Amino acid sequence: MVNKDQRAARELAASDGIPYARALRQVRQQPRPPIPPEAIAALECNPAAGYAGDDWSFEARHAREDARKLDHWRARQKGRPTRLWEADIEVRCTAISEHEAWWRIALGYMRTPVYRDAGMSGLCCHTQELHESGDGRREVAVVPRDQLAAGEWEDLVDDYPRRPMPWPATWTPRGPEKAYDIADYVASLRRAAARAAGQPVDDPGRPALPTSTAERLHVWRAVHCAEFLAGVTIDDARTRAAELAATIVDAHGRPLARVLDVRPDDGAPGKDGVWLHPVTWSGSIESAERLWNDYDAAGTPLAQLLAGEADRLEQQWRAENTEIDAYEARLHTQPDGTRTLSTPEELAEVTRFITARWQGKTVDEIRKQAQHWRYMADRVYSKVVEGDEDTKRIEHADAMAKALSRLADERATRPGQSTVPRHSPGEEFVWVTPAEVDPGDEEAGLVWRGTDAADYAFRAENMPAARQEQGARDQ
Repeated sequence: MVNKDQRAARELAASDGIPYARALRQVRQQPRPPIPPEAIAALECNPAAGYAGDDWSFEARHAREDARKLDHWRARQKGRPTRLWEADIEVRCTAISEHEAWWRIALGYMRTPVYRDAGMSGLCCHTQELHESGDGRREVAVVPRDQLAAGEWEDLVDDYPRRPMPWPATWTPRGPEKAYDIADYVASLRRAAARAAGQPVDDPGRPALPTSTAERLHVWRAVHCAEFLAGVTIDDARTRAAELAATIVDAHGRPLARVLDVRPDDGAPGKDGVWLHPVTWSGSIESAERLWNDYDAAGTPLAQLLAGEADRLEQQWRAENTEIDAYEARLHTQPDGTRTLSTPEELAEVTRFITARWQGKTVDEIRKQAQHWRYMADRVYSKVVEGDEDTKRIEHADAMAKALSRLADERATRPGQSTVPRHSPGEEFVWVTPAEVDPGDEEAGLVWRGTDAADYAFRAENMPAARQEQGARDQ
């Protein structure tokens, strides 16, 4: 669901004209209102009441959608005493850089709470913004060494992955570092499942880190905001929050996270004093359905959750690789070593066509057209890529831009050369003069055919007459 603090901060920043970071701090410092008596009544009322059936205004349509969400919520609740809660769960790790820390503890792949409904984290859990710097958001922050508990530094250093390669500046789709980290965390989840089930743990231990690596490590933290359903009391919510935190583990399968705060999400005041149920303004039917599925599965053993998450993560990684393998199988290697969906013959034909068509243009016209195709490839065609044909269209536009750039460079290095093409005596040639044809006109066609270059040069100076004579000849 949408973080209501961030939503309120955006509205406050827009209304008061203040920076978003300041608005977010103000929102989070405001005390949360207690549950008003109207909250219970709001569950029984119909948000669409008062709107005629033929009223299709935005407000009426929005109210009918809210009513539909509430009806679905009541149907799943079945009168049970439940409440929607939020928990702040902190995770710490060691990392060399902010990007590495973000990958280890803030990315959805790993070290996020495991719900009973598999794959639910993406809908009902998000990583909070810890501090802002400029316009960018920061989801991880450094923890000073003097704020660590006794033995925490040693445990977090021991949790650092023993990669056989240095950390890369950017991730490749299937880089060895990425594969190592995911496999390492899958093994950690399986060790945690064995611990929870009281079974022997296959934990060979971690070799000592090189001194050069250990000296570069810092402790980083991230805070996950997880939404869940529990009983109406704070004790019920804390119990469930502790269960979620226990699903985040270190390399040895031991709990790695801790609960910072638990609070109810009872909605917010709306217009005219109406109290809005949270599902009507911050959620969707899909996320509400997953929340109730998670609640109905209460009592699922922790070992089963951890083992299931290990299987799901492994299957997700394998599925992504399978999709990439299928894509790679459709690619062709070009002479310059690049991989494209278009065959080398297709791109060569595109290059020949565009080069022949623009041979007679000036250097400025050729460069202008090269910029046009570069813009089409980078800014127009790339906006909608739904299949291989869309990708090939981008590749063709890119090939035309490169071919025209090369042609312009060649022409610029040979100043004063005649625009009349070289040809053997008696050989027919085709030429288009830049003075007579719009560079952007795709239907320009041919202007002159001839076998004598001198005759062509003379007639090109008198193009209107040449056009008339050529038209009469064609008739």
